[in-house]
Amino acid sequence: MLDLASTPSLAAVSEDAEVAAPKAGRSLGARVAVTSAPIRAAVHTLSSASPHGEVVDLMLKSTRLGPGASEEPPALRSAWLIVASALLHARATNARWVSSLESSLAWFIGDSGLAAEVSRHYGEVWSEAERELAALLCDAELWTLLPYVLEPDGHVTRTEFETCSESKARKAKKRSEGAFYTAGDVASFMANTVYRPASTWLDPACGTGVFLRAAIHVVRQRERHTDVLEFARSSLFAIDKSSLATDLAAVVVIEQFVGRQLPCSPADLWAAIKENIVCADAQRLRKHVGASDLFSEPRDDALEHLFGHRCANGFDLVIMNPPYARTTVHGSVYEHWNVMPLQTSHIETHVLFTEMMWRFTNSRGAAVAVLPLSVGANTSKAYIALRTEIAKVSGKKVFLFFDREPQALFGEDIKTRNTILYVDKSSPRQCIYTSGLLKWTAEQRSSVLTAGRAVALGKTGIEDFVPKLSCEAERATYDSLRKLRTEDRPRITRISLAEICGQELGADVFVSATAYNFINAFKSDGVPITDRPSLSASPLLRLSFANEKLSFAALAILGSRLMFWLWHVECDGFHVSSEFIKRSPLWSVFKDHASVQSLSSLGEQHWGEVRRMIVRSVNGGKCTYSFHAGYNSSFYSKVDRLILRSLGLDECTKFLDQFVADTVHVGGVRRDRSL
Repeated sequence: MLDLASTPSLAAVSEDAEVAAPKAGRSLGARVAVTSAPIRAAVHTLSSASPHGEVVDLMLKSTRLGPGASEEPPALRSAWLIVASALLHARATNARWVSSLESSLAWFIGDSGLAAEVSRHYGEVWSEAERELAALLCDAELWTLLPYVLEPDGHVTRTEFETCSESKARKAKKRSEGAFYTAGDVASFMANTVYRPASTWLDPACGTGVFLRAAIHVVRQRERHTDVLEFARSSLFAIDKSSLATDLAAVVVIEQFVGRQLPCSPADLWAAIKENIVCADAQRLRKHVGASDLFSEPRDDALEHLFGHRCANGFDLVIMNPPYARTTVHGSVYEHWNVMPLQTSHIETHVLFTEMMWRFTNSRGAAVAVLPLSVGANTSKAYIALRTEIAKVSGKKVFLFFDREPQALFGEDIKTRNTILYVDKSSPRQCIYTSGLLKWTAEQRSSVLTAGRAVALGKTGIEDFVPKLSCEAERATYDSLRKLRTEDRPRITRISLAEICGQELGADVFVSATAYNFINAFKSDGVPITDRPSLSASPLLRLSFANEKLSFAALAILGSRLMFWLWHVECDGFHVSSEFIKRSPLWSVFKDHASVQSLSSLGEQHWGEVRRMIVRSVNGGKCTYSFHAGYNSSFYSKVDRLILRSLGLDECTKFLDQFVADTVHVGGVRRDRSL
């Protein structure tokens, strides 16, 4: 097992990062929505008026544009900058409430005459915005939540006040762009994971600067004698497609320094920081110039052109939470991304961003990204191509997997399954580490990002999927199972409950296409005929066998803890695919006739009991059924031992006991059913 706790990868999460994280019974999104309400109201008011020309010039002169840049209206950007200057002024003066917008702007730009002129230009709108900001309390929580408070599109929550049309539109926009916040503790964990002293950092999808601030914090904590402001000006770089995001990310960075003696006006410092935050579509950038360009000016899509010669060969460290959304690919993308399938014009954005982890780092660089679970589990061509490229990258790669239930890494407002991927190109060994698909509760959150739980994969390939393993015993068992070959696989087709109902299909077993705390496998005679009109039309997997004896043996195999564990190892913790069922090495048991006989008897006895455990669910007026006895039943351990013994493997099932405890009885709470 990789001892992450003894490496720089798992230093303590900072105190303020813990504040900017979801809590048990408390949504980060809801907290941000309440805190940011006066700010958003003031921005909305100011943006309704035409902007002042010199404020616009300040923004435009400081904005560095690259390929694919998206520029928001000057009125909106000006409004955000004026409000942000009031926040920064309150921070610099340690005030509990914001000062007048005019005095704040005068402090920010260092010109009281211009500030007065801007105030007169806005007229009544200016006064209305001040009244709205008067409700804002400038306390420690505001500064901790600043990157989230400044998100232009706001936050999605599950509370009642988010049901209005405006909130729904905001939620739809964020989903379409796939842009969601990174919780503070996750950002701190990732910054500590990737940290190396005296390094250049890049966030290629910076948003409002959550990772930029995390980088500043880790450098401040671990490089006591470093001038952190100089670090921010010379070694901290970022990219975002939105010009407004680059404006606000720079605000988040300078908030870290405004309480001290500055070498220039806050506006000049803000502009200097923005020199390192480029407005561009990172997917359209490349690390190196082409061979034909060696004696000419660097291309405008080359890192050297955007960030200077120091970064021409890539950055020391890359850290990111890329967009989780499909994108239409610009023609130039095909030229320099190996993970881009040539036969499609659309791809998941995060797939291209993942390749940046090794494309945008130098030969000794390291990178960390929080990504969807699909990076390790999806079996489509794009993800197979991505994992093939990951396997080729020299050095160490670590996959840490997180389930979405009972709690999710991004909190209850954004329920996703995630992967934190760490790539270290400086490692002398070519090695890949993995972890189990962790299920956890909010009460366990502080330990989720500190436990060393990575296991070396050895020679196991990751191209088809990344096996998700929690300990050496799991890896040893999985390595043995992978070596098994069998031709005795079931024929698998699709069928619906309505088609099953009332039919005599004794040689078949049916499996629901989704699962969570157990794989739902059952026989046709368990489906009540009385519900025929309202049965779900969603497809099930139909496994057909030569006779009923084999079907009961299959039912025992499908219901075993071993199959449930294998499903977590190879799949995503939700979908049960026909490919997974078909390739399962457990069908090798069918070569052993004595074991088949025993399994068939166990399966038949178990079905007689479990069919009485039927649970009827109704969704949209359509019925589905599940059948399970709960893993406390002795049936499961009997089947596990029988299968392992038949396959010539270690009969020890202690790792399965632990797996069920960690997966089903999360946080000490039982979440299964029992006979």
